[in-house]
Amino acid sequence: MQQANSEITAKMTDATSQIEQKKGESVQLLNDKAEYCKQKIGAETETLKKSSVKLIKDETKDSVERIQRKMTEATSQIEEIKGESVQTLYDRAEYCKQKIRDVTEALTNSSVQLIKDLTNNSIECIQQAINDKAKDDYKENAEGE
Repeated sequence: MQQANSEITAKMTDATSQIEQKKGESVQLLNDKAEYCKQKIGAETETLKKSSVKLIKDETKDSVERIQRKMTEATSQIEEIKGESVQTLYDRAEYCKQKIRDVTEALTNSSVQLIKDLTNNSIECIQQAINDKAKDDYKENAEGE
């Protein structure tokens, strides 16, 4: 019985040693896997950082280019509007000049016509006065004879 106990004790000791060995191997295997995962995560993190930085740079570059395009477009629109405004002002100035010429011509024509009418009236009045004087002189001469 003692021999059986000794065998059992030996087998238990052997099993315990094997368990400890397997436990050590498992712990080492877990540590190795943890280290591998840590390295893999580190590499993935570095890749993600690099791609994120590249993406941010690309997006920033795209944003800057979009802003520059929009600013160029806005500047072109401002120049176009400015050009249109200058053309509008020029057109209005030409319109005003033409209106002034038209009104000046109309005033000149009406002034000339008024002067002609007044002159004709004055001539008619003078002729009437001359005719009246001539009649009066003729009557006086006819009465005096």
